[in-house]
Amino acid sequence: NCSIGFEDLFDISLNAGAEDITEHDKQFVVLTSVESMTEVKKTLKNKGCFIQSAEYIMVPKTMQKIKKSESEMVLNLLHSLENNEDVSKLFSNLEIE
Repeated sequence: NCSIGFEDLFDISLNAGAEDITEHDKQFVVLTSVESMTEVKKTLKNKGCFIQSAEYIMVPKTMQKIKKSESEMVLNLLHSLENNEDVSKLFSNLEIE
């Protein structure tokens, strides 16, 4: 949450090194590279914004579409990987049609 409007927040974020900003469920999501995350976070805090969370995620550049009828085996694999104690985070570029 931030006391400034979306347009100002957008400009401030981009000038600090962010790649994109979107509004989701009345909150803002700011995407940055790994290298600029700390600077963007610091800049937004200095402007009075409350940072609910800041984490590293992998955002796919392309999505891989699979049919719902073919998805059960893939989803079972992803579920098994998520439950593996050696896996801390799991990212996917799958889009089920």
